[in-house]
Amino acid sequence: MWPNPRLCVRCAFALLIITGAATPIAISAADWNPIGGNSARNSVALQRGPTNADVLWETDATSATNAVWADMPFVWGDYVFTSRVASVFDISNSSVIEAFDLHTGERLWTLQLPVNAAHPGWSNRVLGV
Repeated sequence: MWPNPRLCVRCAFALLIITGAATPIAISAADWNPIGGNSARNSVALQRGPTNADVLWETDATSATNAVWADMPFVWGDYVFTSRVASVFDISNSSVIEAFDLHTGERLWTLQLPVNAAHPGWSNRVLGV
């Protein structure tokens, strides 16, 4: 029999923690998404894009999609979402999210975002997709 079973359990637990902390953990750099997209943080991708991209569709620049500020398009499935602000002087009435068909470019819907002013001089600008 062990002279002091509790002491043996404590020593075994301490040994397990010490060896576990000293053991290096193999973590792939591909598992992390740092600022800049790689460990050098320079936003340079290893992949190359197409050399001759064809424009599938574009929106009419004279339509209501004009903006003083807009987010990058977001593609999800067969849809493309965009958000924009048409006027910095009237953010409450010009913050919009739009959805387009990815294949045809057809505008599926437009949603004017609700913007509430907490007090004069500050307004909540919800502009993400």
